Amino acid sequence: MEACEDDKMKYMMKVHEVVRYGIREVIVALCDPELVGRTLKEGEVEFFVNPRFYEGELVGEEEAKSWLERATIANFVGKNSVELGIKAGLVDPENVKHIGKVAHAQMVIMLE
Repeated sequence: MEACEDDKMKYMMKVHEVVRYGIREVIVALCDPELVGRTLKEGEVEFFVNPRFYEGELVGEEEAKSWLERATIANFVGKNSVELGIKAGLVDPENVKHIGKVAHAQMVIMLE
């Protein structure tokens, strides 16, 4: 995976590839770079944008979309990252949640 220099918008992306029960999962963690390491709060809800899960490479839109096309699970944190998920057709805007003012969405493809 190489960081893309051509795109203006940058995303922090980490790809986790795991095999469980003989099924290969490609998990893409995508967030707006400034959110890595922050704890988002709203009421009793706290969400830690854990660097161990989200901090990978700073990539452009095309690189992120390339990995999202292969993802079986994707987590999106932040306005720009969630908007990319919507643009890629992976996130329904009606299913976007907010923790404080920060957008969050998830996508799962069920494999048989």
